Amino acid sequence: MLTLIRSNDPPPLLSPIHEIAPWRDASDAICARIYSQGDERQIDWPSVGLFSFRPGESIVHVWPAAADQLPPVEAVFDRHVRPLILQRAGYQVLHGSAVSGRHGIVAFCGRSGAGKSTLAAMLATELVRQVADDAVVVDARTTPPAVNPAGASLARIVLLERVESTRGSRMQPEISGVTGAAALTAVLAHAKVFDIESAGDSLVADYAALVNCVPVTRLRFQHDAARIPALIAFVRSALPELQP
Repeated sequence: MLTLIRSNDPPPLLSPIHEIAPWRDASDAICARIYSQGDERQIDWPSVGLFSFRPGESIVHVWPAAADQLPPVEAVFDRHVRPLILQRAGYQVLHGSAVSGRHGIVAFCGRSGAGKSTLAAMLATELVRQVADDAVVVDARTTPPAVNPAGASLARIVLLERVESTRGSRMQPEISGVTGAAALTAVLAHAKVFDIESAGDSLVADYAALVNCVPVTRLRFQHDAARIPALIAFVRSALPELQP
């Protein structure tokens, strides 16, 4: 577990000579810069804040860019900074959302706009809760793999394949298993690699171990807002991990 603490000390001074690499977003624009000074690492995210941590330690200090900005800082930390730090500690990160049911955690992966966050949020009930959005941090070194910070085991990976609606077309949701090399290739496509150094040399080996012990399922469905309730009902009935 990582703990975010707002620091009252003066922030560390950053120098270009200590910069490791820029951090780019999905549109390839630089959103933050990563620095290394001695045994400390800093992530400078303009308009959000400066994060500082020591690899292997659980405390992350932050200096918010604005005094009243702590909630947005915490959101960026949970969604982006925490996964980066944990990836550098040997974890792997899936680009997806996840829910936790009575029988384990289900991760939903897909391309941008596939409906990962929407599906996870709408599946939430008294017995199912959303535990990750945009980044699912997995410890593939454990058996079964554990999701951080939820602590429960990853029970299934669902690959979302959204089919665009056309006039007059009606398609029922379809679910099928994916195994072997096809599963590894498909899941690797959703690996969230902040930079190749942080992913580590074990990237492929970790994902091979992951798909070897975690079922991978493909869910094809038609994109139709009016049929979302039917899709949610289908997913709940099709995935044993989400059943009471």
